[in-house]
Amino acid sequence: MAGILQRARSGFTLVELLVALVIGSGLSLAASTFLLYSKRAFVQDQEALRMQENGRYALRLLSRELRMAGFAGVAAGQRQPVPSLTGSPCFDVLLDMTAGLVHLDDVDRLGHPTTGGDALPDDCLPATGLVASSDVLVVRRVMDRPHRRNSETFQVPAKGEVFLQLPPDDGLPVLDYHRAGVRSGWDLWRYHPQVFFIRNYSLAVGDNIPVLCRRRLSPTRAALAPTECLVEGVEQLQLEFVLDKDGDDQADATAQAPGPEDLERAVAVRIALMMRSVGQVADRDLPRDMSFAGRRVSHADRHLRLALESSVLLRNVRVQAL
Repeated sequence: MAGILQRARSGFTLVELLVALVIGSGLSLAASTFLLYSKRAFVQDQEALRMQENGRYALRLLSRELRMAGFAGVAAGQRQPVPSLTGSPCFDVLLDMTAGLVHLDDVDRLGHPTTGGDALPDDCLPATGLVASSDVLVVRRVMDRPHRRNSETFQVPAKGEVFLQLPPDDGLPVLDYHRAGVRSGWDLWRYHPQVFFIRNYSLAVGDNIPVLCRRRLSPTRAALAPTECLVEGVEQLQLEFVLDKDGDDQADATAQAPGPEDLERAVAVRIALMMRSVGQVADRDLPRDMSFAGRRVSHADRHLRLALESSVLLRNVRVQAL
């Protein structure tokens, strides 16, 4: 009995202590590895979820704008609105409702289409950060609901907003600021043109976060408002037009950079978005090659990517290429 008590008071031997340390270290390493991989999986899942949500929102936004492009009020018919305003070069371009949709294919960093044609005025696009090889889109339309129709006012017009004003007879519609007491009895539809493009930074130059941005009319002067960025993670925008060349209301061909004559016969458009995760992920086995807008693209960074597509009927629009 005394020997057993003496051994118990002597503690662990060196060998027993080393074995315990090895086992404890192994368990700690396993637990740390599990936690590390769990954190990496959580971050990657969060980035993927955010990328998918942003992509779906951007696709819905552009689909709606394209569906409404060219809408000029229920009473406008084929009467071409006459702008009675003038301002900056881009302001004048946006007030020209000759075409409800303007498409620039694969612009360079200065906004010039690489397939040829004229660029938009400089004040339509950002001075820096425009993503090359992506499309630029101009949508001209009025809002879904009128401010005033048939002498009934639904919403009081705000000062500084441009309105499509429709006469009660067969006269020409006018694009102008609303002025109280002027053109009594005319219908008022708020004019809502937009320029959509992709910029390579979100909040600050160099943050490397691609983003879908837009420019709209300024409410205070005859120019454009500052750039407004809408959806982070949009890396590329590509449009492909579906054409009815023989006028039989059937799709005959598609074109990513159609000429002016073909665009006269555009009946639908396919939107393709390349989405990229805002943050990087630790997974080294990310796919490097993928298909996007009918082409193979490769990436060598640690960002997740997702290609999204949708098709939209062009109901109100004649398309113009620059």
